[in-house]
Amino acid sequence: MDNKENLENKTERLSNSEKRAKIAMYNKGVFASDEDAHLSIEPHEMTERPMGAPLKKQFRLEMSKLQKMTFKKKAEYIWEYYRFHLMGIVGALILVVSITIGILTPSPDTVLFVAWTGFTTETQRENLVYELSAAVVDESEHEQVDVVLFLSGGDDPMITMANMQRLVAMVASGQIDVFILDSETLKNYSVTGFVQPLESILTEVARANPSVYRIIEEYAFITDFEVDTGVYSEQIMGISLTYAPLIEEINFFYPYDLFFAVSSTSQQVENATKALIAFFDPPY
Repeated sequence: MDNKENLENKTERLSNSEKRAKIAMYNKGVFASDEDAHLSIEPHEMTERPMGAPLKKQFRLEMSKLQKMTFKKKAEYIWEYYRFHLMGIVGALILVVSITIGILTPSPDTVLFVAWTGFTTETQRENLVYELSAAVVDESEHEQVDVVLFLSGGDDPMITMANMQRLVAMVASGQIDVFILDSETLKNYSVTGFVQPLESILTEVARANPSVYRIIEEYAFITDFEVDTGVYSEQIMGISLTYAPLIEEINFFYPYDLFFAVSSTSQQVENATKALIAFFDPPY
């Protein structure tokens, strides 16, 4: 009985040795093709090759396979087995390039944000950006002026509400510096606290450019505010731009008066003051 078991164990060891020898021969490229190897080695034994084979040997085997294929077969093979690797590499390259571009060319800082609550053409908007940039932007500091139109929703209450919500959020966050608006809107913004009185800004204009200040005085928009019951206080909340030279420079014509006002939460009051001077004394 013991002799029979020893014979079976010896036969099994020989069988395993033969299998390992065949796997080694496959890894060395002894078999003429994959089909020959599969005739001699069971499928479950084939899985041992990539796990045990060094990376260099796997690479040589893959290159050997590709050299025997046509261009179309190569493309199909690579896409079938390596498409996720390729996608990962492409994604990583795009991320690296995006980060590099962001570091080398950072977005310019907006040093004056103008909200125009009315209609104008894109050319007029660009002309206004150009003129105001000349007055307030320091090109060496990578700065910019932004002019955004806030159009009314007309007869659509949903659009009107959406625009108003956007405006409120931007005022609350201090994003808006200057408003260009009509008299009725200016009255509403004055009461709701969207814009600030201009007395201190006009004082700075008088110091920086007395000749412009004398002109601006004629175009002040004064609003009455009720401080206590029956007591009112007059404050300058806007400056009319109807006859401002810069409005003519950008070839803008409006059916009613436009006014300049400063947002109550602006962090760029100094640049807003420069912009007000630029409307009456264009830099170009």
